[in-house]
Amino acid sequence: MDEFSHPLKIEKRELCAMYHIKPRNKWAGRELVVDYDERFPLEQGFKNRYSYIVRFKEKGNCAGNHYHLDKAEIMLPLAGDFEIRLEDIKTKKQEKIFVTAADNIAFYLPVGVSHAIKSLLDTGLILMTASTPAQESDIFPYPIV
Repeated sequence: MDEFSHPLKIEKRELCAMYHIKPRNKWAGRELVVDYDERFPLEQGFKNRYSYIVRFKEKGNCAGNHYHLDKAEIMLPLAGDFEIRLEDIKTKKQEKIFVTAADNIAFYLPVGVSHAIKSLLDTGLILMTASTPAQESDIFPYPIV
């Protein structure tokens, strides 16, 4: 099994799971970070069925402020610094996490957890993988205050 497909550390938090990923640095000037390997998925039972990039074009821009009932997501910041706010829609418990892309941390966002991702720099890039394709009927607005 590829050692780079296993996280260095798994941090199970109250509202999400954080996977600290070991980058492969065997090539000069670049590194490879594995976000998905079907032999060892970061989150057991999670199947990648839809992937997309969120590109932030200005500081302070916020994506999300919604939750899903069908779609779970894994988010991997690729460039930039971010504030991630989470809230369980049933218990109202909240978490705030600050992350930079250089941390190589992927986040598992389960269904029923509202999420808001704010760019702290002028630009940012996040890779999103999802358990189902996006559907307007599964996007429930839920601003986190």
